[in-house]
Amino acid sequence: METGLELEEERAALRRYCLALTRSAWEAEDLEQSAWCRALAAPIWREHANRLALLLRIARNLWTDHLRREALRRRTMPEREEAGAVQPAASWELEELLRPLELRLSPLQLSVWLLREVMDRSIRETAELLLTTEGAVKAAFHRARRSLDVVRRDLQAGGLREPSDEALLARLRGLAAA
Repeated sequence: METGLELEEERAALRRYCLALTRSAWEAEDLEQSAWCRALAAPIWREHANRLALLLRIARNLWTDHLRREALRRRTMPEREEAGAVQPAASWELEELLRPLELRLSPLQLSVWLLREVMDRSIRETAELLLTTEGAVKAAFHRARRSLDVVRRDLQAGGLREPSDEALLARLRGLAAA
């Protein structure tokens, strides 16, 4: 059983580590909280021989995932980075962004991709929200990411075809409004 002093030492060490990783007090605080949430939810937490090492590894993995997601976002949406504006997109702008994805991805793949990449949900959370298995989420996510290469090529070539199906247009509008 841990003592309050041990927990405080672990917290202080984790905070210093997160600050060194992020170089931002706000991001360090968010990372620290996320690491604690993951660690305390882990079944091995109580029996782990070196809990501080586990905490630091979780924090490092979370930060690495965050950096990868940010790099992907910058690669897939460079125009937002250049504009520097952090304005919420209008419904029609979202519809335009979602149209190429809607044309190439199945509804499950699109839902999984949005939850994982845009909303930063875990595989488990995504599976629970979509009432499916974690394996199905992993497979759909993998297929969606592969399909994004085709979407990117289509966009660069300017060769996207307009959806003619009214049901598809209604779904796009619904996704954009959400």
